[in-house]
This record gives sequence, C-alpha cells and structure tokens, in this order.
Amino acid sequence: MPEAAPRPAGAGGEPAASGAASRKLLFEILAAVGNLVASGLALGLAFTSAWPRDPWLIVLGVVPLSALLAWLGAQVARSRRLVLWGRAGAALAVYVTIFMVLAGSNLLNWRQTLIGYGDGVPANWLGLSRTGDWHYWFAERSEPRQDLLVVEMPDDESKFMRHRLASLIAMARDHGALGVALDFYFAGESSPFDGLLCNEIKNRRIPVFAGYRPRVNGDVVIPVLPPASLCLAESQLGHLNLYRESDGRIRMAPLHLAGIRSLESLDCRIAEALGAVRPCARPATLVQFLEPRQHEPPQDGALQRSLEQVNADPELLRHRFLLVGRNSANDLHDTPFGRRLGVMIHASLVQALRDDVVVQRLTWWWTLPTIAGCCAGIAALFAAGAARRKLIVAAMAMSAAVALVALLAMQFSLVWLDISYPLLAIWTLVLVLLVWWPRFHSGLGAGQRRANGS
Repeated sequence: MPEAAPRPAGAGGEPAASGAASRKLLFEILAAVGNLVASGLALGLAFTSAWPRDPWLIVLGVVPLSALLAWLGAQVARSRRLVLWGRAGAALAVYVTIFMVLAGSNLLNWRQTLIGYGDGVPANWLGLSRTGDWHYWFAERSEPRQDLLVVEMPDDESKFMRHRLASLIAMARDHGALGVALDFYFAGESSPFDGLLCNEIKNRRIPVFAGYRPRVNGDVVIPVLPPASLCLAESQLGHLNLYRESDGRIRMAPLHLAGIRSLESLDCRIAEALGAVRPCARPATLVQFLEPRQHEPPQDGALQRSLEQVNADPELLRHRFLLVGRNSANDLHDTPFGRRLGVMIHASLVQALRDDVVVQRLTWWWTLPTIAGCCAGIAALFAAGAARRKLIVAAMAMSAAVALVALLAMQFSLVWLDISYPLLAIWTLVLVLLVWWPRFHSGLGAGQRRANGS
C-alpha cells in the first residue's frame, strides 16, 4: 500500500486540536472573568443610595443579568458537562448576583407610606411583606405595663371634643395621674373651648403632650402645628405618623421625621416622660415594634378603657399615664397582630421603647454567604451526578437549616432574618437542574448512573 501522505497542521492534526482546545479554554476563562466583573459591577450598583425603590426599575436592572445567565446556561447545556470553574461557575455567580440584587433592593417591601389619622393607602399586589410575618409567632412578647392606660374617646368631630379633653385632663390631675398624651392633631380653626383646654395644658402639675401632622414636600418635612390658642410648646409636641408597607400592614414607625432629631414622635415623648433613658437616641430611624401579650379576658387594671369607664371610676387614673385617642373606623389599621386602633399601636410602640424590645432586621449581607453556599452545594451535587431525590433532599435540608436559624434568631435575640430570597434561590435552582437532569445524565455511563443511585 502506498504510504499515506502526512496531514498538514491545521487540517485536523494534533497541533490544530491543541490550538482549538487552548482557544476554548482561554475563551471560557475570559467569559468567566468578564461575567464575574459584570456581576460585581451590578452588585455594586444595586446597593448605592441611588438604587431605585420602584419595583419595575429594579426588575429592569435585573433583565441584563438574566439575559447573561440564560446565554451562559445555554452554553453549559450544549456542552452537557458541568465544570464549576468554567462557564457553569460564571453562570452560578450571575445567578447568585441576581438574587443578591433582589434581596438588597428589598423588592418584597418596595414601598412604605407615611400615614396618619384617616389616611387610606390600598394594598399593592406586589406587597409580599406578610410572607415573613411568621417571625412574630416565635418572638418573646412582654407583659403589658400597668402604668400606661389607653383611654378611648368617642368618634366625635364636633367642637365639644376639646371640652371633653379639658375635663379629662382636669380629672387626671385631680386623681394623681402621671401625665396625659393626646393622640389628636388639633388642626383647623380654633374652638370656643380652646381657652379651657389651654388652662389645663398650662397647668404644670402633670405633663401634657399632643400630636401633629407633618406636611411632606419631597424630602422636606414641615410640621403642621396646633393653633397657638392651645398653648402647646414645641417640647410638648410629637408626630403621630406610622409606616404602612406595600401589603397594607403597619409594622414600623419613624422615631424622627426625615432623620431630624427635633421632629421626634409622640411615642418618644411619652417614653421619656415615663423614665426611659433616651429611648429614641438609637441609630435606626425606624422601629419595628412588638405588641405586648394580650390576656383573655382582660385583667383588672388592663391597658385599655373607654371614656365612660374612666368617668365611672376615676381611680383608674391614679399612678398611670394616659394615652388618649379616638375609637374611630378612620383610625383602624392592619398590623401583624390584627386590626388595631392607632392609639393602641402607639401604646405598643411606647412599651417597646421603654423595654427596649425592638425587632432588629439584619442587613441583606447575611444572605450572600447563605445563597452562595447553598447554591454552590446543590450545583456540586448535580455535577457529581447525584440523583434527583438527593438534590431534593439536600434542598429540603438546606431550607430547614435556614428556617431554623431564622427561628432561633427571632426567639432568642429578636433578630429578623429574611429567608424569602435564600429559599427562592435554592428551589429555583433545584427546579432548573431537575429539568436539565435527563439531558445531563444521558451522557453518563450506565455504571456511573447505577453508582449515583439514578
């Protein structure tokens, strides 16, 4: 037989194959580095102060990352192999980055609205904050203090309300009350009874506080103060606003409006009057409160009484601070603990500040190692050829561990760990890998499939 002519380099010989492999390896390395850099830039952008709170803008920012992830996923799927340092590793990095952007932008609670008496804000279908309200089931709640008494006034918008308030303050002074706080705005025109109410407020035997409604114009907050005829000094005033989240529930209240220390809440004023040491001198401007334990039936001397009950038994006021508000349908709000009057929410806030029993929300950074570690573990199991049931069992174990840590953190330290995004990241990845599982495992030998239990 004639000797076969040698094949030229580049026509399928080893040098050409080696060059192609080198170029492929270089491409994978550059793709991985480029995608990691892009992910880092996106992550950095996501958590600057300019990152938008609007959910549609957040989603728009995630779209390029999602497109990049889809392209990388398609490349990995065509190769039918999973090498975590190559394109698959870059895809995993982009995947984790997407969930970190979502977690840091707080998409589940993208809108908080400052509200007061009579303000109605409809719940938004994007508001998924209540998915985390299970944390409250495990929080240790304190016993209600007996030196704070909520007095419910009738829902009366007439000018005689100020006369009733003046009479109640006089009764509180004569029966040894510790002070009075009025959950009222006193906006609008003066009343013929302002002089009577002014005389009671000016009496220095017990402290008297009242609320006001702020007017918000962009980032500027302007207090709308009561009329001068009521003789209320600025040191006797505090704002009454709460934050309603996008799901329609109230969980938090601002201690200071726009971060200005002088614009303190009425809750701060009351807590200070009851002996709390600088209750609002805390770094967080928002406080997430816990409602004290509720007893059924109410015990003698419980927290809440109507004006009629107080008039019938004025001794209820002795050695108690009165928090006075309307029993009005316009002041009913949804909370994680049920429908509550605004004055009862303020009572819970006062006790939370006095007892320093405030829920602390850990920042989004804790989710970074959680999401990255769990997803990397699942991907490694998949790359090793683990069976479907092993992936599912591993995801269930990781989910249970994350939930248990969050439960213990809330029960023993009142630390709120949001586990929504870690769980979503884990199970989304598992679902994608289960769909891809037959294609990936079709390239495995029968012996290896039997060894993996598949």
